[in-house]
Amino acid sequence: MAEYELWCFSESGNAFKVALMLELLEADWAARRVAFFAGESRSPEFRQTNVMGEVPVLVHHARDGDITMSQSGVMLDYLAKQFGRYGPENENEHREVHRWILFDNHKLSSYSASARFMGHFMNKKDDPVTQFMAARAAGAWKVLNQHLENRDWVAANRPTIADFSLCGYLFWPDQIGANWMTIPISRPLERIRALPGFKLPEQLMPSGQDATNGNRLISHPEQASNATVHDRMARNNKGAQTWPRPLSMITCAPRAARARKMAACMKCRLCAWQQQRFLQCATAMSSTRRR
Repeated sequence: MAEYELWCFSESGNAFKVALMLELLEADWAARRVAFFAGESRSPEFRQTNVMGEVPVLVHHARDGDITMSQSGVMLDYLAKQFGRYGPENENEHREVHRWILFDNHKLSSYSASARFMGHFMNKKDDPVTQFMAARAAGAWKVLNQHLENRDWVAANRPTIADFSLCGYLFWPDQIGANWMTIPISRPLERIRALPGFKLPEQLMPSGQDATNGNRLISHPEQASNATVHDRMARNNKGAQTWPRPLSMITCAPRAARARKMAACMKCRLCAWQQQRFLQCATAMSSTRRR
């Protein structure tokens, strides 16, 4: 049994951060596949290990007992201390490293991952929620790019866990809707790629997709049926018109615009059926106020 066990899947940028760190450290580690696209991380069994229902999870099979942790930033910090590499070397560096890890978790990876999830995996690039998240992600990329204009690494004069945290989703420019010709983050990415032992996510971890599912994401285990919310509502109503109506059925442009504007203000991550429901309810509220 490997000393470190990473619960992961190759489509996860947050898992990639930790897998890359383990590989660069030449740690004794193994990847445990999480069937994310089949809803495994939402299952009761998975939540017994990580109540947050998120990937990655790192298990250190230490001599005095297993240590299980979640959140990629915690794992990177833990591994840096365990191996004495890629961590801060003084108080100033400690503040700077964690400043950028927090920025990444709160803004850069957070919005990049959400926009990618919605646009690439859910095929909802034109959804106002996707567009809002993509705009926030692009703003974070610009902040990072400006910071790296006159330096090679984010927080020190060498690579640190801050660099590994920030790069998690940036090796998928097409999937996150990025153009590194206009925002030249590709230069620091090439420096990371040049580190001895570097590998891409697909080389380090198994896919979380099943061959039968393709890119179809089941946001919750109870959504295993192919039926959509509207399909079920239509069946329950035996063909009766459902309300609130989908945005595609709204003929009043101002009402639809108000509904989309309200949706764009949402800053939380919403699964597909939640987004549609929110847009419908927002439309209904706009209609009620107009009356």
